[in-house]
Amino acid sequence: MNAYYQLIFFIIFSLNSKSIFCQNDLSILDDFLGKKWIGHYQNSEDSNLVHIIKWKYDFDKQVIKEIKSVPEVNFYSETFYYLDHATNKITYVSFMNRAMISKGTVTKSAGKLELSGKSFFKNGFQENKKTYEITGNGKLEDYFFRKSRDKWVQGHFVLYTSKNIIPPGMVTVNGGSFQMGDIFGDGDKDELPVHQVNLNPFYVSKYETTVGEFREFIASANYITTAEKEKNAKIWKAGIGVINDSSAYWDKVGFEQTDLHPVVLVSWLDAIEYCNWRSLREGFTPCYKINGDSISCDFEKNGYRLLTSAEWEFIARDGGKKQKYAWGNGDPYINKKKAANIRDLTLGEASSKKGIWHGYADDYVYSAPVGSFAPNGLGIYDLTGNVYEWCWDWFEKDYYKTSPSDNPEGAKTGQYHSCRGGGFICYKKNIRVVNRGKGEPTLAFSWGGFRIARTKL
Repeated sequence: MNAYYQLIFFIIFSLNSKSIFCQNDLSILDDFLGKKWIGHYQNSEDSNLVHIIKWKYDFDKQVIKEIKSVPEVNFYSETFYYLDHATNKITYVSFMNRAMISKGTVTKSAGKLELSGKSFFKNGFQENKKTYEITGNGKLEDYFFRKSRDKWVQGHFVLYTSKNIIPPGMVTVNGGSFQMGDIFGDGDKDELPVHQVNLNPFYVSKYETTVGEFREFIASANYITTAEKEKNAKIWKAGIGVINDSSAYWDKVGFEQTDLHPVVLVSWLDAIEYCNWRSLREGFTPCYKINGDSISCDFEKNGYRLLTSAEWEFIARDGGKKQKYAWGNGDPYINKKKAANIRDLTLGEASSKKGIWHGYADDYVYSAPVGSFAPNGLGIYDLTGNVYEWCWDWFEKDYYKTSPSDNPEGAKTGQYHSCRGGGFICYKKNIRVVNRGKGEPTLAFSWGGFRIARTKL
C-alpha cells in the first residue's frame, strides 16, 4: 500500500477506532451512486468549465468515495464518506490537489444531502457548507457556501446532468435487425447485395451539427478547418452550379446562414476532431485515436462519434422499415407536414428545374435551419436532404458482399469515406436512404455536414 492510501486509512480509522461499517447505513448516498455527473458553473464567468463528479464504493464497500475534477484548471479532489456509529453521523474527509483538506459531517434533509465542516489551509481554516440535491428532471444541484466575517456567502452553484440518462438533444435507438441495401431493386450496384445487419443500441443526435455548435468548437480549440488550410472548398450557387472557392469556409459558405443552420464546408477530418473535442469537454473518453494520417475508432468508448453507414441507414429507414426516403415512399410529407429540404420547386425557381421534385416547395433554396421539417418516427430530423452527413466508414464499392452481419463498421481502409442522405441540391436517386455517397477525407462542400452519435454502453 502506498503512502497516500496509508494516510487516508489513518485519518479515516483513527477518527473513531470503534466505527463499524455497513453498506445499508450508507444508504443516504445511494441516489448518487452509479452515475457520472457532468456540470457547469451557473451565472458565472467560469460557466465554460466542465465539472465531473461521481461516487463509488471503495475499500471493500466500507467507504463511499466521491471523485470530482475540473480538467480545464487541473483541479481534482477525493472525498471519503464513512459512518461513525458513536455519533450516529456520516463523516467525510476530503483531499484536494490545492493543498487543502476538509472534514465535517453529512446529513440528509428534505431530499438534500448536506455537508457541514471546515477546510484547512496552510494559513488557517474556513467554515463551509454544501448541499447536493437530485431534482426530478435528472439534474444534480450543488450549492456551496463559505463563512466570511460571520456571514454565509454563496461560493458557487454547479448544475450537473447525469450521463446515465438520454443525452440532451439525442434519442435512444434500441438497435435491431434489418435488410440493408437496395431493397427496391432500382439503385446502384454498390447497394447490393441486400444483406441482414444486426445493430446494438446507440444514441444519435436529433439534429445535424449546427453552425453554433461548431463555432464553439472553433473558438475553444483554436481549430483551423481543412477548407481554410487547403483552400479546397466546393460551393453550389443558384443559377451557376458547383464552383471551387478558395476563400470559402464553414462561416463563409456562399449563402446566408444562422447558428441554427447545419454546419457545412466541414471535411470528414473536421468532424472527427469535433467529436473528440466535444467528448473531452463533456467528460467522456474520446472514441477516435489520431496518429498522423491514421485514425481508428474504439466503439466501446463512451465519447461522441460519427454514425456507421449501417446505423445511419437503420435510423433513416425509421428503424429498418422498407422505405425509400426518411419520410416513407410517397411525397415528402409526414402527417401532412413538410418533411424535407430537397431539390424542389423553390430551388427550381432560383436555378435549374432539372430533376426537381414537382408539386413540392420547401421554401429554401439552400440549407434550412435544423428541425425545420417534420421528424421521422424515431424523432430524428433532416435524414433525407438538407445536407449530406459524414459517416465513419471507409467506402468500398463491393463491401456489401463481405460485410459482417453484426455492427458492420465499413472497410478497413480506402480512398473515400461514406456520406449519406443527400443534400438540398441532390437528385431523387441520390436522396434515397440506401444510396451510398462518398468523399475524400479532406472534401469540404456546401451541401455536406455531419451528425453525431454515441455508443449506448
